[in-house]
Amino acid sequence: MSGHSKWATTKHKKAVIDAKRGKLFAKMIKNIEVAARTGGADVSGNPTLFDAIQKAKKSSVPNKNIDSAVKRGAGLEAGGADYETIMYEGYGPNGVAVLIECLTDNRNRAASDVRVAMTRNGGSMADPGSVSYLFNRKGVVIVPKGELSEDDVLGAVLDAGPRRSTTSVTRSRCSARPPTWSRSARRCRTPPSTTTRPRPTSSRPCRSSSTRRARARSSS
Repeated sequence: MSGHSKWATTKHKKAVIDAKRGKLFAKMIKNIEVAARTGGADVSGNPTLFDAIQKAKKSSVPNKNIDSAVKRGAGLEAGGADYETIMYEGYGPNGVAVLIECLTDNRNRAASDVRVAMTRNGGSMADPGSVSYLFNRKGVVIVPKGELSEDDVLGAVLDAGPRRSTTSVTRSRCSARPPTWSRSARRCRTPPSTTTRPRPTSSRPCRSSSTRRARARSSS
């Protein structure tokens, strides 16, 4: 026995896990509220809200909390903080342009946290408009290949003015000599070559066992 309580160790571990989970849940709920306030509570017409709800469900956020967050964001239920999006500009190490997007309910606290993070990591804050012209907001739309052909997809998106359209095809590469798995070495290796190297010949003459026995008898 170590002399320590096993429940005390379990309690401390559970406290750390619960703190991380609560922080993650609060972040997910905040994103849901902002998405509902920006685009409405209709999930079918608000893709940002749909994406936020899916991420929350993957993180095991209770459905009751999700519904309450949607209602608070849409104004159907009282409560909820007034979150706003703030953009900060700065320069990272070696003069790298950095554009920071924050979602907060307190401008002063967000500005202080961003300034401290930039200063501690070798960066500096910049004036508004210093680096924002270098960035453009873009998105990626992935359409699974099914009954639609590439021409159908291109015809549907040309009106939206996409910058680039690509088609990814999964190809299988075949090797004449497939690698084998070595259990002892725990790594993949290729089979040895069919051409064998000649063994080095020794300059010492080869003596048979009978010759050695005959010489041993004569010496005795």
